[in-house]
Amino acid sequence: MIKVVEYCMQTGEIYRVIDFWDKHIAQRLYPEALIVSSEVLVTDELHIVVGGVVVNRPMQSVTVEGRVLKGVVKGAKLFIDDSIYEADGTDIELEFDLEKTHYIKICIWPYVDEGVFYENKTLS
Repeated sequence: MIKVVEYCMQTGEIYRVIDFWDKHIAQRLYPEALIVSSEVLVTDELHIVVGGVVVNRPMQSVTVEGRVLKGVVKGAKLFIDDSIYEADGTDIELEFDLEKTHYIKICIWPYVDEGVFYENKTLS
């Protein structure tokens, strides 16, 4: 068994990974794809292709300190509740009207998507 990795040659983004039984047939059917051993761990969420090699996507280093979200890369998209925001590269002060725990998803290519929870408490 082998894996066929279809990816974007410009960005390295992996579109899909297919388990395949025959290397020669796979090379004919998917001439632009990367062929790797079935033992190689490959997922679109955690890996990219660089120079014809599957490598780990870099991790983000986002932290929550008090009411501030730190380490968000400029241009990252923040998905908070039903809204989407774009980071400008500075620390982000978190302000919410509802007292609840909010999940914040941070996405920017080629970094692995990051998610943090922020518990909004009343100021009493």
